Amino acid sequence: MKKTGYPLYEGDGFIRPAGFDPVALDTIEREARALRGEHLRGLMEQALDWLEQRVWRARQRDVAEYLSGAKDHADLEQRMKSLQHPGHFA
Repeated sequence: MKKTGYPLYEGDGFIRPAGFDPVALDTIEREARALRGEHLRGLMEQALDWLEQRVWRARQRDVAEYLSGAKDHADLEQRMKSLQHPGHFA
């Protein structure tokens, strides 16, 4: 650890050298808040992407199950056409 030669004190939960610059501290805190916000935004985007992927996979699984229930080619074609029109998929 680098020795600065400054006496340290703990006045408000932060240990800092005596005679610290409050403007520099404010700048550091603003940058830390901005970084934390960016990180949380990235985590939220990842969570939403994961959720979207899970919903898409579930939908694809339901479509595959629906199409696999066809009895013949005509039934399969009718089911595929019904998937193209929203509200007709059971």
